[in-house]
This record gives sequence, structure tokens and C-alpha cells, in this order.
Amino acid sequence: MKPIIRIWKVILFIFLIYFLNSCSEKKYNSFYYILFSYLRAGWNQPEKVNNIQVYYNPSLLSIELTWDPSKDPDTNQYVEYYFIYLYYEYPQYQQFYDKKYLLDITTETRYRLYVGNFRGILYFIITAYDFGSESEISEIVQIQVL
Repeated sequence: MKPIIRIWKVILFIFLIYFLNSCSEKKYNSFYYILFSYLRAGWNQPEKVNNIQVYYNPSLLSIELTWDPSKDPDTNQYVEYYFIYLYYEYPQYQQFYDKKYLLDITTETRYRLYVGNFRGILYFIITAYDFGSESEISEIVQIQVL
């Protein structure tokens, strides 16, 4: 029975991501804001992502983010998905969960981003995601790329 539940969770997750990404370029109606805030808050939010470390490797022109895994309070197991948000200026409150700033979704607690010729400051927020519920935002992490 558990594999069936897991399959449904994955299907729902894919649908939710598709829905959110398809709406990212549009102005949303009030129904969307009500629905999304409910899904984000959920019944039991995962733990907030903590202990984010960021490293810049100038020889590889890459940034590596690492963090501690978050737990789902319902099952006391580690969360499977993490949303990584990227900002080129310090994010405002309205931008925290805006999917147009979503860089990637990962199942690891480590992420590498190649920056190429970019020079400046990058800001990151990471959230844990578990079946329709997104955690509170992590601390805003910044790194200066030289």
C-alpha cells in the first residue's frame, strides 16, 4: 500500500509544479493566492531548512550549497524535495515563494551552480517541500562572486 501512496504523492507533486510554473508569467487571480497560501502552509509544514553553507570555487567557477536535511513532522522522516530560489538582489517579502525565482528542485542536500562569467552578489533561499506543504523560508544566504 505504501508504494501506491508514494506514486500518488509524486504525481500530485509533478502536477503542482506544472501548475505553478505555467502560472509564473501571469498575474494571478485571488483564487490562486488563496489556494497557493493554503498549499504552502499545509496541515503540517516540514521543518525549516537550517545550517546552509555556501562555497565559491573560483577555479571551477561554481557555487556549492549544502544544508542539513529537514524532517516531516507527520512521519518524522526526512523530506524528499528542496526548492532552491535564486535572487540577484536582496529579496523582498513578496518574492519569497514566487516561482519565477525558483532555480531548481532537488532531492539532495547539496547543490552546485556554475556561474560562468557572472560577477556580483547572489542571494539564495531554500525551502523543504513535502506533499503539498512548503516549509518556511531558510535564512537568506548571500555570496559575493569575484
